[in-house]
Amino acid sequence: SINLEQNQINKIPYGIFSRAQYLTKLNMKDNQLTSLPLDIGTWLNMVELNLGTNQLSKIPEDIQDLQKLEVLTLSNNLLR
Repeated sequence: SINLEQNQINKIPYGIFSRAQYLTKLNMKDNQLTSLPLDIGTWLNMVELNLGTNQLSKIPEDIQDLQKLEVLTLSNNLLR
């Protein structure tokens, strides 16, 4: 698991987690994310993804490819 909570991160670079095949938990809560990388669907072993308290206004459709995902937190964003 990786905890990057409260680091003022505004972007997740494309491909940064695509080789992290054993990554199951990612906490990006309370950052400045405005978008998610288009390769998010390749994070195939992701079980828990916390994207709460960011500036996200949309989520890539590929997130539905995360078949092992059990917990997805999107609270306190700009989603409608």
